[in-house]
Parts: sequence; C-alpha cells; structure tokens
Amino acid sequence: IEWHRTLYRQLAAMAGGDYGPLFPTAAEGTGDVIIWLPKGFKYRVFGQAGDTMTDGEPTPINHDGMASFRYKDRIRMIRNHEVLPLDDPDQAAFGSAVKPPYDPEGPGGTTTMELTRDGKLLSSWVSLNGTTMNCAGGAMPWGSWISCEENMSGPDVNVNFLGQDLDLEEKHGYLWEVPVGRGPGSRGRSRPIRSAGRFNHEAVAWGKDGYLYLTEDNFDGPSGFYRYKPPVDPMRAGRLQDGGTLEVLRVLPTDKVPFSDTGAADLRGKVGTGTRLKTDWVPIHDPDPDIPVGTSNTDGSRTVILQGYEQGAANFSRIEGCWFGKGKIFFNATSGGREPTKVDPFRRGSGAGQVWMYNIKKGKLTLLFEPDVPDGWPDEHLDDPAMEGPDNITFTPNGSLLICEDSDGANYLRGLTRGGDVFDFARTADDFESEWAGANFSPDGRILFANLQDAATPSMPEGLSGFTVAITGPWEEGAL
Repeated sequence: IEWHRTLYRQLAAMAGGDYGPLFPTAAEGTGDVIIWLPKGFKYRVFGQAGDTMTDGEPTPINHDGMASFRYKDRIRMIRNHEVLPLDDPDQAAFGSAVKPPYDPEGPGGTTTMELTRDGKLLSSWVSLNGTTMNCAGGAMPWGSWISCEENMSGPDVNVNFLGQDLDLEEKHGYLWEVPVGRGPGSRGRSRPIRSAGRFNHEAVAWGKDGYLYLTEDNFDGPSGFYRYKPPVDPMRAGRLQDGGTLEVLRVLPTDKVPFSDTGAADLRGKVGTGTRLKTDWVPIHDPDPDIPVGTSNTDGSRTVILQGYEQGAANFSRIEGCWFGKGKIFFNATSGGREPTKVDPFRRGSGAGQVWMYNIKKGKLTLLFEPDVPDGWPDEHLDDPAMEGPDNITFTPNGSLLICEDSDGANYLRGLTRGGDVFDFARTADDFESEWAGANFSPDGRILFANLQDAATPSMPEGLSGFTVAITGPWEEGAL
C-alpha cells in the first residue's frame, strides 16, 4: 500500500500537481471555518496558545518554524515560538521543565509535542526557554531540531527593531540545538552556537556535505546566505558543536545582475526566473563580535554581514525559510523581486518574493521562481501575484516545494512543482488573516502539519494567538 501511494504521488507530481479549487472547510470537532482546502482534504486544530501542556505550563503564543521526527512508535514534533522580549510574560515559553533558562528575561523558546502516528496529540512540554524571537530553524538527521533566534538583542544591543528599550541579561541572535529525545522534566540545557554567527537567524538546513546552511532575515541591511562547518561531524558526534567556521555566499562576476562597489551581487531587484549564477564563499572572521552597549538592532544586525559584504557577499532581500532536498538547498527571499523604494545600499527590496535553489555539488545558484509584478505593485493593481511574501518552506515527499506565505490579507500555502508550476493548496479564511509557518510532513508523509501564527480560534483566551493544524487527504492526486 505504501509503495503504491508513493508511486501515485510521484506520477501526480510529474503530471502537474494542482489539487483543484479551494473551498471553505470546517475543522473537525469544532466546525470553525479557519482555512480553505481542496476537495477531499480535512484538518484538525490542536496545540492552541493558552492550552495547558503536560508540564503544567500554558502553550506559548506565536507558533512558527516546526519539524516532525519519528520517535519510537510515535511522532515528536518540535515547534518554535516567536515571542519578543516585551510581549506579555504570561504568553512566553519560560516554563519550569527546562532549568535554568538561558536568560531569565528571554521569553522565547520551543515546545515539543508527542503525537500518535495518525497525528493525535498525546502530550506537550517546554523544551527550550530563555531565548528570544525563535523564528524558523531546521530538522537535523542526527535527531535534533535547530532553533534560530531572529533577533540579536541583549545587554549591548538594547534597543530593538521597534525602537523599544530592552532589559536582557544575555546576548541573543544564535542557533540553539533541541534534541528530539529531550522529554518532559529534562534538566538538559541548550547552549548557543556562537561560532555560527550572531545575527538575525531565520532557518537552517543540513547539506550532508559537512555544512549547515543558514539564512538571515535582516530588515535593516544586506541579508546573507551562510554556511557553518562544525569542528566535529555532528553525524558522528550526535550533536552540533560550537567552535567551527562561518562563511557567506558570493556570486561571481556576471552581467546577469548588478554589483555594488564592493563587488557584491545585488539580488534584491528583479533577477528573472531561471537565472543561474556561479558562486563561491568568503570567510566571516569574527562571527560573534563585541558590540558597544547602547547599539540599536539596526546597527547591531549589520555587524556580521558587513564583514562579508565588504568581500563581495551577495545581497539578498530578507532570506527566510530553507530546506534540503536531493542535494540542493531551497530558500526564500521574502521581499526580493523589485528594487527598494528608496535609494539605499542596505534597504530591503519591495518585491513579492523569490524562491532560490543552491546546488551544493555544482556551487550554482538558480532563481526557481519570481512572481511577475508590475513596477507599481502593490499600489497600482488589486490582483494578488502568483505568490506573495514566501516565508517558511518545506521539501515534500514528492520532491515538490510547499511554501508558507506571510503577507497582507489572505495567506496561502503554495505548491511549486519540479516543472516550475505554482498552485494554491490552502488559504486562510477571511476571518483568520495570519501568516502560515512551520509546514512539514509527518515521517510517513501522510499528514501535513502547519501553524497559523497570529490567529485565534473562538475557543482561545482573549489576547492569545497561534495554533497548529494537521491536514490529511488524497495526497496521491497532486504534486505534494
């Protein structure tokens, strides 16, 4: 049965992959119409913010990046919570299960959920605490989730990107490892991987070549695509160690894209679907630099990438989700595809987004998809482009891509097939405007899990947001 299911899905992917039109769909058990899905698909809601977990703590707000792992005869899923330092402490991922927290003033972290193989929640608990703004991350084949802090605040960088003063005890902006086996009541404590850089980390993927590939979501400067080589192979050590080396991608000279005075390729504007670029890597000599007290997040967030930018590192516009598949790293540049609205060498682009692919063996970068939007977008036309604000991304069992949107209005889960076709798989209902995040398939490929970060169901306490959905249906009829 499993062999036939896999074969059908592969044939559907080769044929195109659209599952058909989307319809308002009520959640099982509640009847709430939260999302739209193709005919034949259904979903359940669980893990809502405010729900009491097994360790007695309330489920935190702002569900973000997430991944599933096979654990004994069950599923363990680790989920980020993108909580900011000035959010209400009652909404944070402190918890008492993991002691002590890295930073008592750090409200972010991860929760781990244990589920049956058919996706029913059995238990959940805090598995990382004392961090900040845990955005995306990545699943590691040695049995860990790497959580990324998308905020480099601390005692030094004590003014955040909103201009608010902070009161943190430790430096933030690092990678954090959360073992799948860290159960409820564990006294294990994660430590920051400082050599992998201190910047606005977004997502990470293991490339099977000895490197972790890292994305940077910088609102106030160039965003880089990095790789980190640990001092010891984590596949052998069973964990990620600090003390390795960090590099950032450079595009070699070409007439296909513009370059800055430093020799940095400017990939923020319209590049064109199908563009292929040759690349190499330049070193980051000081991945965790000393930063003067009183530095703003705007200035602090540039300290690492400018080391690469001065050596010609490519300038992307807000790189967010990334995932490994078939020897390649796929990643999204959320605001790429159109020049910045102001003349500024560090300002992010103003496009609908880009989907990139890096071929590890060949060292080539390819723009897989760039929505075609007019120069005046979004002010001069009302129709949504084929994709808008691509954020988290996952490689599907069929070898297609599933992309989470984070934009204004209704957001979609978009499929991108191996043939380059984009299709709608799901969208938020009109009353649930929220970004999608954390999309990932169960280990057997039968369940799609995803988060709605800033939405609330009628049963949730006022002021709380974030929940997880489990989607099932006839996957063999399309490309996912």
